[in-house]
Amino acid sequence: MCYFAVFIFAITNYYREINSKTSYLVFMTPVSALSIILSKMLTVLVLGVILAAALGALGWLDFSLFLNHYSVYKSMGEVISEVMKNFGIDTVQVASMALFGIITFLLSVFSTVAMLYLCITLAATLLQNSRLKLVVTIALFVAGIYAESKIQGVITDLHPMVYRDTVDLIYLLQQSWPYALANLAELALFMILTTWLLEKKLSL
Repeated sequence: MCYFAVFIFAITNYYREINSKTSYLVFMTPVSALSIILSKMLTVLVLGVILAAALGALGWLDFSLFLNHYSVYKSMGEVISEVMKNFGIDTVQVASMALFGIITFLLSVFSTVAMLYLCITLAATLLQNSRLKLVVTIALFVAGIYAESKIQGVITDLHPMVYRDTVDLIYLLQQSWPYALANLAELALFMILTTWLLEKKLSL
């Protein structure tokens, strides 16, 4: 939820910058276009982490106060430990799986952000003085999502999911690495194309 809010902020901010009359102040600086795109990606990451940490801390505090009120456990940490102990869950295994899940999620989010950056830049390049840029941007994004779904379909055909009762980090790696690699390749490709358009084709 946090990253979706930051995601919307990042996209709307980039769209305004590209289509405003003062966009040259940002993109005509001595800094390369790739550095500007990377800084925007970093801003999305930092804002998302801050927002997620704030909401997580509030949730932790709220549940801790609830537990203290009913005097069931001393802390929420004890509750988590007790649950894991009862179900025989390995704490290190759960932490590593959670970290892997976060990494794959971020790759997916940032590849989508990079796709939208490319769509916005391409629409601004093709229709510099037209009010249809937003419509074209949306159409390009829909086409990109459709193409991405086709690529994921091909990956699923080549690397079908294997279901089993127990899940561990090795299983997640085996099942998810093609999709994570595809997201990483898409992220790199979209950023390279966006940088090329900003430096070579877009008239600011």
